[in-house]
Amino acid sequence: MLGSASEGAWLELFASVNRWNEREGRPRLSVDFDNLASKVLNAQNTVYGFPGFKAIAQEADIPLTTFKGLVAEYDYLREFRNFAAHFDTTENFDLSYPVVAGLFMRCTDYFSRIYRLKRAIDGARGA
Repeated sequence: MLGSASEGAWLELFASVNRWNEREGRPRLSVDFDNLASKVLNAQNTVYGFPGFKAIAQEADIPLTTFKGLVAEYDYLREFRNFAAHFDTTENFDLSYPVVAGLFMRCTDYFSRIYRLKRAIDGARGA
């Protein structure tokens, strides 16, 4: 569930980036569920490199090192979900309530930062 929520948060973030790109006269990024992983994993080289994005990210208190951390967390959640769903259906993979609750609590800062960045992008485009 957290992996899917993470993917949804990044899709929302890319939608904000695309609205901002249109306002700035840049082409939209082609992002959908099928290519999301590659777009997120390369976002530090694309999105963070767009002219003006660094200032927006700094306004949201998301320096490049933090942005790279968000990308790494996305990758972790995606792999965690895929491993649990497809490779280990035994009791060896602990998805007990305490483990999942701990993972959820760990992710609150992750989601907060993504949406803080999204709000800053939306504000930069005048929304």
